[in-house]
Amino acid sequence: SIIVLSTVLSVPSVSAYTRGAPGKAFSHNQETINPQAKTGGEDYFIPLYTPPNLNRASLAGELNSDSEVSVLLTLRLRNENILHSFLEGLSDPNSPNFRRFLSPSEFVQLFSPSAAEYSDLASFFSKANISVITHDNRLALSARGSTQRFQELLGVEFFLYKNENVSFYSATNPKLPFRFASLV
Repeated sequence: SIIVLSTVLSVPSVSAYTRGAPGKAFSHNQETINPQAKTGGEDYFIPLYTPPNLNRASLAGELNSDSEVSVLLTLRLRNENILHSFLEGLSDPNSPNFRRFLSPSEFVQLFSPSAAEYSDLASFFSKANISVITHDNRLALSARGSTQRFQELLGVEFFLYKNENVSFYSATNPKLPFRFASLV
């Protein structure tokens, strides 16, 4: 059972959906931030997305609050304009970057969220008693916990939909502290 925020939404036994692919789970507009009122002294935002196309699925009910779910948050690259320019230069014989490839650690240093931002995001979930698995490239964060924990932390509701396989989707937008707006 995996839910991916920002790019992919799927569960095991259901093929993965990717942005731009036919049958995608949802399209995330990363340039739009929907500010919300302050809650508990902190500003929140809701990453806007189009809910999955569930035309062939039927609502089977709500996901039990004790159910364990895994969430994979995919994070934005930093310095995307520099990355695009660099990538163009890799194949341009007149560019100083011609065939100058980056090591994985150089890529992370230049284009992944900072270590401090990533640690802050991981702590946000850990403090809510949600298990966190970090990834060396800092472009994704895996979290596992009960449906109830995610509902309380992110303000989402999970609904079960039945198709060929039983899948569940968040029917509401997740709510995250505004300090994470540049990451997701």
